[in-house]
Amino acid sequence: MATWLKNTYKPIALKFTPYFRKISYVIPQFLFNPVKIHLPLHFKPHAKVLIMRHDALGDMIVTLPIFALIKQYHPQLEIHVACTVNNKVLIEDNPYIDAIHIVPISLAQNPLAHIQDILSLRKHSFDIIINCLTSSSSQNGVLVNLIAKQNSIRVSSYEGDQYSCYYNAQSYKSADTINMWEKMFELIIDVLGIDSPQEELRKPQLLIDSSYEYSAKKTLQQLELFDKSFIVINLSVRQSKNACTLQQYETLIAGLNNLSIHVLLLWMPADKALKDQLLLSNSPYSLAYPEGRHLFEVCEVIKKALWVFTPDTGMIHIATAVHTPVFAVYQEKGSKKQGEWWPYMVQFNYINSPKGDFIRDIEAQEILSKCLDFHESILSQITRPRS
Repeated sequence: MATWLKNTYKPIALKFTPYFRKISYVIPQFLFNPVKIHLPLHFKPHAKVLIMRHDALGDMIVTLPIFALIKQYHPQLEIHVACTVNNKVLIEDNPYIDAIHIVPISLAQNPLAHIQDILSLRKHSFDIIINCLTSSSSQNGVLVNLIAKQNSIRVSSYEGDQYSCYYNAQSYKSADTINMWEKMFELIIDVLGIDSPQEELRKPQLLIDSSYEYSAKKTLQQLELFDKSFIVINLSVRQSKNACTLQQYETLIAGLNNLSIHVLLLWMPADKALKDQLLLSNSPYSLAYPEGRHLFEVCEVIKKALWVFTPDTGMIHIATAVHTPVFAVYQEKGSKKQGEWWPYMVQFNYINSPKGDFIRDIEAQEILSKCLDFHESILSQITRPRS
């Protein structure tokens, strides 16, 4: 019976889906549809600006350069950031941010369950709300309008004409940029009217206290890695489709160890079984970093690595922020989609799933071969004599 219902009504649902989608775009035009204005904005000297960035860790990292950019050219602006408890660690000591508001990551997906968080943001009467979130466009558009007061200016990167009903303006210039590091930077330039910003401000950055450098050095000394070249291999992923298999990791690690290349595994509690399995070879060239360390200590370890291997985009952005070369493994196929999450201003290479479905579809030997080529290219950069 269930199968019959599914087979009968699924084609009907698919037939009417485009009409339902059109209706979903019409309703917000009656509810919101703020007055359209042109970029750059004209704003009062001490305007309150809310930056919406309550999503994943890597998404916050690609946004970090904009805070220094804003304060460099508009120091009088009051910068507020909506973030999650997990990505707060990246900005809690940032001197360019005036206020931090911790909100649930599901704020846009389930606003009624988080109405107090929305009201708490709304009471600040923000003059400008900049949506830096690039997914769930309709849900985030609704959220922006729930937070906004009548005179709040609502802006985002251009996501399509159907989303214009949520914003006073969308940035076409930032939409023309693929890489997320550049997209966030261009969004602020366009919105705030910053002409020819200093190129130095574009560089990825992480503001890390020196105490974490010391703790990383101490741990690396305990692992007898501090005075050695090593490669970081990241085991952690957010989605199972992005995970490498045991065989892929074993082939890669064995291939590197056979060349006397030291490997340091970074892992989360969910990766313990995989980590333990990979260390069964008892190779003196393979070690695991201790768990439970502060994110910034891990960042300092990555900074000291020769290069990083990762199937997770969050780690790509961490490595980028500390200027460490990256070898990335992508599940998605297509240079544009990958380009959104490419590293920025660091040496990198990548491999992607042949079908664009799962990383496990990539041949283990192909990963090893490309990684060895990448390793050689890194070494050639280090050993090349200065001209």
